Amino acid sequence: MRQGISFDDSALSSRFDWGTRLVQPRSKILESPDRTERVIIAQRSDETYTFRRQWRTIGNESADFAGEGWGAPGPDCGIYDSAETAETEARQRVAWLRDRFH
Repeated sequence: MRQGISFDDSALSSRFDWGTRLVQPRSKILESPDRTERVIIAQRSDETYTFRRQWRTIGNESADFAGEGWGAPGPDCGIYDSAETAETEARQRVAWLRDRFH
C-alpha cells in the first residue's frame, strides 16, 4: 500500500449526516503529505460515486469528527460513474493530489 492511501470504515461513521446514504461500507481515503487534509472517495446511494474533502481540526475539539481529529467531510465534489473517475477528478482538482501524481 502506498503511503497516504488507505481504506477506512471510520470515515463513514453513522454519526455523520452525508446528505446521501452511502451503500458501500468502505471508502478510499487519500491523505495529504502534511496530514492536514484528506480526500474521501465513496459510493452514493444512487450507485454513483463522489469525492469529499476533509481537514484536520487543530485546536477545535467541538468540530472533531469521529474522535479522530478530523472535521466533518465537505459536500460532494461532483457525481461520477465510477470510483476511478471520482479519484481521477479529485487528482485533477485538488492541488496536493495533482502535484503528487502528475
